[in-house]
Amino acid sequence: MTKLSMRLDTGPISCDLPDDWQVNNLSVSSAPALTPDEMRDALRRPIGAPRISELARGKRTAVIIVDDLTRPTPAYAYVPLIIEELKAGGIADAGIKIIGGIGCHRPMLSVDFRRKVGDWVVDRYECITHNPHEHNVYVGTTPRGIRVEINDEVAEADVKIVAGGIIPHGSAGFGGGAKLILPGVCSIGTITAHHSTMLQGARRCLVEGNEFRDELEQIARVAGLDAIVNCVMNADVEVAGLFAGDLVAAHRAGVEAARELYAVDAPRGVDAAIVSGFPQDREFGQSLKGMHRCPATVREGGTVLFVSAGTEGPGFHHLGERARKAERHSPAKPPASPAGEGRHLIVYCPTVGPDEVARRIPPTASFHRDLASAVAELRARHSRASVNVFPQGALTIIREG
Repeated sequence: MTKLSMRLDTGPISCDLPDDWQVNNLSVSSAPALTPDEMRDALRRPIGAPRISELARGKRTAVIIVDDLTRPTPAYAYVPLIIEELKAGGIADAGIKIIGGIGCHRPMLSVDFRRKVGDWVVDRYECITHNPHEHNVYVGTTPRGIRVEINDEVAEADVKIVAGGIIPHGSAGFGGGAKLILPGVCSIGTITAHHSTMLQGARRCLVEGNEFRDELEQIARVAGLDAIVNCVMNADVEVAGLFAGDLVAAHRAGVEAARELYAVDAPRGVDAAIVSGFPQDREFGQSLKGMHRCPATVREGGTVLFVSAGTEGPGFHHLGERARKAERHSPAKPPASPAGEGRHLIVYCPTVGPDEVARRIPPTASFHRDLASAVAELRARHSRASVNVFPQGALTIIREG
């Protein structure tokens, strides 16, 4: 047997595949992690904007906005270095706050901040979760007419910095950059206005010509965002590149690095694929982002085994909950399979049941809470097989051609 090992949010998993199966392990790059000094150097050489220490000079207060645990960004590696820059510019510890840019997700708790930015930061600085429903103030209107309302403590800060990760995103092309302003710290009204507008070009990995992202960036400009510090990650979810500076120029430099680090050459027409939602599998719903293009490498009649930790269950989103409420008295319509038409879907998730995710997974899918039984079904469906394995499906970009 061939031992296959992968990581989930809850830790490593492994299974046995037959020796006569052709297994293509399609991991994203294992580029080395940056050292703290290499990250400091990136902060000293911002792209398209002044250095953070210069932005801080003569100022009294600053906020650093971080993403929540639905994103795997290892902010703990570089938020302390951003604080170094702010203090070098003259802002005292008491003037620095960490804001959890949750957007429409659940509030961040102390344990979440400790996982996101580390004990050192939480023990020394005030960490506050954004509330999209309260304590937001109007700061201006975009050229497309969207009223921008943001967290009042962000609005009051003299220096505004976002510290996020550049990860493929189905609408914004990539996460990072302005996305920690909208939806990160905007009001539910501003988020709804943006997400309900018919903006063209919304697509995974598409940035230029994407009106959805362009409007995010217009909103961030109106909000007064001073600088971004965004990372790209390696296969172990370590910082493999750090990009600081202007919300567009630095983000685009990071996107170019992400396109290289996350790209794989995947064989087409294989019999099966094993796709992991890692490293966005803390919520089952978020983990499905790993299924964007990976199943398309499987032939019609083949099988897709999707694995997810689902540590926090199905997941929560205010706009998703609003849609669920609106639809709950309507006749139930099975969702389309994330494996695509003509492919059987097997799901392994130890933390949720099929009823909990019935709005995301069709009833035709097989559901397992035991990995061995899920793999046994895959082996029963294919006596001999070629298999694509995507250990970091949520990051993976499949090269065309």
